[in-house]
Amino acid sequence: MELIPEGLDLTSDNRGRLVIRRRWFNLSVIPLTFFCIAWDAFLIFWYSAAAGMEETQWIMIVFPVAHVAVGVGLTYYCIAMYVNKTDLTLSADGMEVHTYPIKWLGDQFVPLSGCAGVLVREETDSYKNSTYYVKYADSQGREKKLVSGMKAREQANFIRDKIAETLGVPKLNELKGND
Repeated sequence: MELIPEGLDLTSDNRGRLVIRRRWFNLSVIPLTFFCIAWDAFLIFWYSAAAGMEETQWIMIVFPVAHVAVGVGLTYYCIAMYVNKTDLTLSADGMEVHTYPIKWLGDQFVPLSGCAGVLVREETDSYKNSTYYVKYADSQGREKKLVSGMKAREQANFIRDKIAETLGVPKLNELKGND
């Protein structure tokens, strides 16, 4: 029996292709949700106050425009974290990455002939929090991102191992402690 890390599902689609599905939700989105609610509520209050004035000064409208853009982006990200999934579909033709239901960057198809191997990379921020990426080497040996944003090393290693096992591509440049 194969152990599948929490947050991942392993299935087959109607064409017999292997699908690794990663749910985006993790507990770190909960504090961000409260922050987004407060941020957006303040902006609604601000514009309501500006609209209620007899003579609204232009600075009251223009000043928070960048704040509105940040609020829209944070809210979009927050909603995506609750509902999005990323499917990595493996077939004899190659690998396909598709994120849904909310649109996100990173959807791609990598033909098997364009993949020389797979690897896991870890990035650590200034607070010592790690994020893991599954990458592949293209036919010219350049590293390219395949799946990103994982907080658990086990998820990244599982995806890398499934790609190597299913498609017969080598694991590259292993990091100490990755297995």
